Amino acid sequence: MCQGVILPIEKKEDEGKIKGVKNGNSGPAISHLLFADDSIFFTRGDAKNLQALNEVLHTYSEGSGQRINFEKSSVFFGDHCPEHIKDRIMTCLNVRCVAIQTNYLGMPSWVGRSPTNTFNFLPDRMWKKIRGWSDRPLSRAGKEIMLKSVIQAIPLYVMSCFHLPVAICDRMRTTILNHSWGIEDGKNKLH
Repeated sequence: MCQGVILPIEKKEDEGKIKGVKNGNSGPAISHLLFADDSIFFTRGDAKNLQALNEVLHTYSEGSGQRINFEKSSVFFGDHCPEHIKDRIMTCLNVRCVAIQTNYLGMPSWVGRSPTNTFNFLPDRMWKKIRGWSDRPLSRAGKEIMLKSVIQAIPLYVMSCFHLPVAICDRMRTTILNHSWGIEDGKNKLH
């Protein structure tokens, strides 16, 4: 992004018309995340914030010549948001789809009370990939290369964004060690 260029949403933030959402008490307020072909906006559900967000979206459409596909757009609400407020927000933004515990870019968009349950997909994904190799005999060096280049790469993107629970890290480590050292007669080999 060029220095000195102010996005319409940043202007609305500076004017106090859009309030972002804080992650924790001491974290900065986040109002938007922009990706290559996606945008995520974080704001409060009051009339002032929603009107400012609609103005930002309209300014973007007019300036870029692109139109927002409201059929593909969705809204994510906190756990304790009342239904009448959800309806008002969806009507104001002209969005009909509510995102419920979905993934975005292969990562969970919401981590609930049990982070271990949320991230169970990582060791499971690693185990499935390893099980796919079971019919291919590999040398010790071949196993090590496959583990380091393929299996250990699976959780990297998620780990760059989230602090994983120790239990999940232990399961991933166990999955790798069991495959690396193997099992003989139903017992793990010493390693």
